[in-house]
Amino acid sequence: MLSCTILGTNTDIIQQIKVYIDNTQRLYLRKQMAENLSVPSSQSDILFIINKPAIAKDIFDCRGAVIIITNEKEIFAQPGFVIVSPLSLTYQSFLDAILKATGLHLLPILPRQENSFFIQTGQTNKRIKIYLHDIYYIKALSNYVEIQCTKAKYITYVSITAIHRQLFSYNKFIRIHRSYIINTDYIIKADGGHVLLENSTEIPIGISYKEGFYKFLDLHTLKPKHAV
Repeated sequence: MLSCTILGTNTDIIQQIKVYIDNTQRLYLRKQMAENLSVPSSQSDILFIINKPAIAKDIFDCRGAVIIITNEKEIFAQPGFVIVSPLSLTYQSFLDAILKATGLHLLPILPRQENSFFIQTGQTNKRIKIYLHDIYYIKALSNYVEIQCTKAKYITYVSITAIHRQLFSYNKFIRIHRSYIINTDYIIKADGGHVLLENSTEIPIGISYKEGFYKFLDLHTLKPKHAV
């Protein structure tokens, strides 16, 4: 197993990295820190630094691989440093960065075969089964989430990050905003900063999720042949 440490304060990117670690074979999260690089740098196999350029310059003695998530690429052209832009941080770019930093080709944990899960509502011991194919989107609201399905809307007191972990193995679900996960089967169109779903709901695309989302669309878009 490879130990990972996350250093940074950007909660969106931290949660994204945590989900990726949780769903990758041979990785586990050893520690998360906002400051003080000296302890984790000497004890972790992979160190993820998020938007910490000043601290990153002082980690040449780190025994593990160093992956820096930042837009300031020109500052860190150093051997052993792998730079990933936060705007292109997808699961595939996460795996690619680990491969470049460690030489290891890691694989995702095998997808689960279930087509449903249960949620708990506000009533004691009441459980409701949610079928994945019924979900239009999931929206974060304070300390709970709203699950909009084809026939009903449900509320459960879990975080959107917990739901994201639950759905990560299913490639039909993608997070396109810090507050939204959508079922891509129900996309009618994507136009600039919004996605329109079949139930006529328009969902915003977050800036930090936009590049990854459109890369996903590119993989599923028919390309016209160029005229000879």
